[in-house]
Amino acid sequence: MKEQPFYVGYMPQMEGQLARFIGRWVVALLVLGIGLGFWLASSQTRLTGGFFDFGHAQSFEGILQLEPQPMLWVQNPNSETRTAYLLVAPFKFGAGPLIQPFDNQNVVLQGSLIHRHGRVMLELVPDSIEPRGGEQRFAPQQRVLGQVELAGEIVDAKCYLGVMNPGHLKPHRDCAVRCISGGIPPVFLVRNEEGLADVLLLVNQQMKPFGPEILEWVARPMRIKGQLVQSGNLWLLKTEAVDFHALD
Repeated sequence: MKEQPFYVGYMPQMEGQLARFIGRWVVALLVLGIGLGFWLASSQTRLTGGFFDFGHAQSFEGILQLEPQPMLWVQNPNSETRTAYLLVAPFKFGAGPLIQPFDNQNVVLQGSLIHRHGRVMLELVPDSIEPRGGEQRFAPQQRVLGQVELAGEIVDAKCYLGVMNPGHLKPHRDCAVRCISGGIPPVFLVRNEEGLADVLLLVNQQMKPFGPEILEWVARPMRIKGQLVQSGNLWLLKTEAVDFHALD
């Protein structure tokens, strides 16, 4: 009877036929593993949306506005119009304490750009604000578009616009609650009939920021009744927590 090859683990070298057999299986499994990895990667739903220019601060000049949320109104080139850049501090904090001494002043500041589908935000570099004098106040033209009732989800603007992907839905709820609690602007994420998403800045009837009263609603499917207002490039939804209605 022909003897079968046998390998003892403490021997320095495996018998030739057995070594070739195991070698072929190792190569085959390696190729299979690589192929499976590529297939899994290509079959995943790609994350789309925002962008955060992390670690790359740029200079921006404009007029600071503290309410209804911290923002910088930047003059558009070759135009008399201005674009509002929502402002946040590093980590999970709002920019209110950083800009309060400079409210309604023309300034230059440093910030990293966050943007998604035309909505823009800056993460401020602390202590980078420098007054520039000149125009001291800016009142953006507001256009009331009427009463609406919209379905959507409350998210924090910083994560959704680019710092996190996807930055919404229940898996992101705990993060969003911490961000909004720290002063990050809450926004209402809505979708039109074609499925395209946009965000509305949530404010109360006095055009002031919301507080802890909305935290229980974060990341829940819901409907909100309110007044839709356009302010420059921003869409605002003036409402109160009593006009929130759960869909789940």
